[in-house]
Amino acid sequence: MARRFLIVAGVLAAVFLLLPYLVSAERFRPILTQRLTAATGKRVDFEGIALRLFPLSLRIDGLKLEGVLTAEHVSVRSRLLPLLSGDVEIDGIDVVRPVYEHRAGEPGQAQSGVVFKEITIVDGTVVVSGQLYEHIDATIKGGGAGRAIWRMPKFGAVELRDPLTVEFVHTPGETSVRIPNTSVAPRDGAGGAKINGTISADLKIRDGALSGDAKLTNFEIAGGGLYEPLRISAAALGITPDRISAARFSLTAGPTKVTAFGVVKNYMKDLAADITIDAPSARIEDLAALAKAYGFGGINAKGVVSFRARINDDMAVSIDNLNATIGESHIEGSVQARGNKVTIDLNADKLSAAEMRQWYTAKPGPSTTRVAGNVAIGRVVVDAQVLENVKSGVGMQGGVMKFEPLTANVNGGMMAGALTVQDGAVAFKGRFERVDLQTITKAVSGPITADADIRFAPGADLLKSLDGTLALAIDKGRINPVNLIGALGGLMKDGSTPFVAVRGTLNFAQGMATTDEIALELDRAAAKFSGRMNLIDQSLDLRLLTTMNKQLSAELAKTAVGNLLAAAIASPSGELMMPSLVRGTFAKPVITPDAGAVAKLQQERLKSGLKGIFDAFKTKR
Repeated sequence: MARRFLIVAGVLAAVFLLLPYLVSAERFRPILTQRLTAATGKRVDFEGIALRLFPLSLRIDGLKLEGVLTAEHVSVRSRLLPLLSGDVEIDGIDVVRPVYEHRAGEPGQAQSGVVFKEITIVDGTVVVSGQLYEHIDATIKGGGAGRAIWRMPKFGAVELRDPLTVEFVHTPGETSVRIPNTSVAPRDGAGGAKINGTISADLKIRDGALSGDAKLTNFEIAGGGLYEPLRISAAALGITPDRISAARFSLTAGPTKVTAFGVVKNYMKDLAADITIDAPSARIEDLAALAKAYGFGGINAKGVVSFRARINDDMAVSIDNLNATIGESHIEGSVQARGNKVTIDLNADKLSAAEMRQWYTAKPGPSTTRVAGNVAIGRVVVDAQVLENVKSGVGMQGGVMKFEPLTANVNGGMMAGALTVQDGAVAFKGRFERVDLQTITKAVSGPITADADIRFAPGADLLKSLDGTLALAIDKGRINPVNLIGALGGLMKDGSTPFVAVRGTLNFAQGMATTDEIALELDRAAAKFSGRMNLIDQSLDLRLLTTMNKQLSAELAKTAVGNLLAAAIASPSGELMMPSLVRGTFAKPVITPDAGAVAKLQQERLKSGLKGIFDAFKTKR
């Protein structure tokens, strides 16, 4: 008896060892193709098939499941006796490095009751809406009306403290999925982020639709650029086929606490939301760190802010009741954002341009964000200048910010026009009305009205970068620190020159101001300047023609002394004309006779009278 048993066992062993030589694996290709197609509802194809003994299995290389899944290779574990008879009874399937692409709205078309007792997945990848979830290991046991356990020790950058257990219970038309409380262990993820916490869920799937609830408990995300760990003590989610709702829950980052609630709708198709976030008193640096963790960097401001933000159905963000204290500034208002379009309506008590430059560091390259809206600011400090009661429309596109129409009070007067900021440079085109010059320069005092088209770089290089034109008019002021008539008459060289009006145009380029003619109207005289003024070193290089009326001319002829008066030319009507050169600096101007102009005046007086004299003065050297 024993001998017969040994003979039978030996024959079976020989058959088993010779099985790869006795049975062609290709004969099983149509059987496997048919069964896998029936089980999945998709056309199945593979590159090669081979028979393996330990464990007894059919190895499939290059599996392709039409439009859904590919795998490097698959091992189909089968029973021996059915295999010898040319049939395949599947005990289990091992899938190595599969890539599964989820496509919404494509339910399986399987009509067969094929059941796999066990499916093992090694280093799998799932693609959902272009997002990759890699390094998935799973084992699914059971099927039909049975019970399955799915163990997934790793999922992306998150490692679980214990393998995640998902319990499946299948009944006709419905599948129940239960995830008991499962702890998530810290693991370095993108940017060094670490996650701790517990997740649980109780869900049902019917006709492809999901419903149930889930809960996050004691969740914490730390590192990854976060200024403080982000903590969620508890968040309850309600899930229906078309929405996920969250009751009010708290998020904390250090001392900053915000609360959130709302719903996400159509999460399987066109995502929409209605979410409200309340921040009663949040640190700006905490919110900036959270924004940086989600790719919105560059915010360097520090302070406290309160607001209510709402994300609505078309994924637009609305921030109302904004109340922020940043440095010495207090800002209130609202912000709305939809896609790359941002609309603002802000009021501030005061702003400093130097401080604001520290609040935000723009990324290099063009920006796709478009900003529009209005601002009102009580007081703006730009370098040494102060603007008050500033009101303006605001627009930004492609890295260019424009304030238009802009109005502001400045040095006792006002300004109106358009201000453009691009690449750190400022351009202003508009008008100044009766602005007090004494607060801007010590050289001239009086209210100036001017049409401006100028460009400059704020800061230390402002004067060096100044470019453009200024058509000016000044009424009833003084030129400091010289008494022009006294200096020309050789009597007084200190003090100031009171004037009735100044008219003319200044051209600016690379720190130099030039003019073809600035007319100066005095009490009993008139003067015309031409030449240039260096705004960097304050040096002067001007030509001056002063014409005094008959009364003043007579007084000077009796009392004045000096070579300037000796160089004067009398017009046919008895007025004195004195051509001179102005050198030195704004603080210490030096006036000397202009011999060349005197000679021309003498010639023109003889030829064409007074008109010819003025034309001679205008001729450039």
